[in-house]
Amino acid sequence: MTVKKLKEKIGVPFADFILGKVFSRKLTVFVVSTVLIFQDKLESGDFVWIATVYITVQGGYDYLKEWKKSNKPFNHFNPDNDVD
Repeated sequence: MTVKKLKEKIGVPFADFILGKVFSRKLTVFVVSTVLIFQDKLESGDFVWIATVYITVQGGYDYLKEWKKSNKPFNHFNPDNDVD
């Protein structure tokens, strides 16, 4: 079976399918960054930037994905929204 046929069968890119089954993407980012730090190819400040950007972007993406599935209007920051 070719990679193209496998991709059509599973519906996601092959690397994402493998990483999704073996590791979480967050763990993969932190493992690769940690290995690069120990090999002196990445400084600690860069590691902090990578972690911050990844968590922020992934968190925002997850939030918007869940919001889109909920079909609710986007009025989370509306001060007139009474939440009791």
